[in-house]
Amino acid sequence: MKFTTAIAVAAVAAVANAQSIQFSSPTKGSVWTAGKSEYVAWSGNCANLGAVGKNATVNIVFGPAESVQFKAVLGKIDCTGPVVSTYLTVPADIESGTYSLKADTQPVSYSPAFTINGAAGPAPSGPAPPAPAPSKTPDTPKSAGNSLTASSAMLAVAGVVAAALTL
Repeated sequence: MKFTTAIAVAAVAAVANAQSIQFSSPTKGSVWTAGKSEYVAWSGNCANLGAVGKNATVNIVFGPAESVQFKAVLGKIDCTGPVVSTYLTVPADIESGTYSLKADTQPVSYSPAFTINGAAGPAPSGPAPPAPAPSKTPDTPKSAGNSLTASSAMLAVAGVVAAALTL
C-alpha cells in the first residue's frame, strides 16, 4: 500500500512538473537594460492552463523568496506550444537593481536573479565606496567679540520674552 501511494505521489509530481515552465533566460548574472528588448526563454509547457497559458503574464519582481514584491509587467508569453522564447521590452523607467521574472502560470515559475541597469544608470557592483574623510580646516581662535555678540543676542531675546509675559 505504501509503495502504491509513493508511486501515485511521484506521478502527480511528475505531471505537475511537466506542466510548468522553467526559465532558461535570463540566467543568473545576466544584465538587462531599461527600455531595451531582452531575450526571454523557457523550457516546459503550460498547455494545461488552456487560454491562460496562451497569454501568461510575465512580471518583474524583487525581494526574498518569502516576500516577493511586484515591480512591473514585462509582457505576455504563450507557453502552450512549441515556441519557447521571445523578446520583451523592459520598462524604460525601471530603477537599477536585482530582479527575477515571475510567470503567472500554475504552478508559478521564477527565473534566476539578474540585474537591470535602469534609467538612473548601472546598478552598483560591489560594496559602496567609503565615505570621504572629513576635510581638515585650521582651527580659528574664537574672538571675544563673537562671544559677546551671542551673549548680547540671548539677553535681548530674554528681555523680549519677559516683556511679553508681563503684558
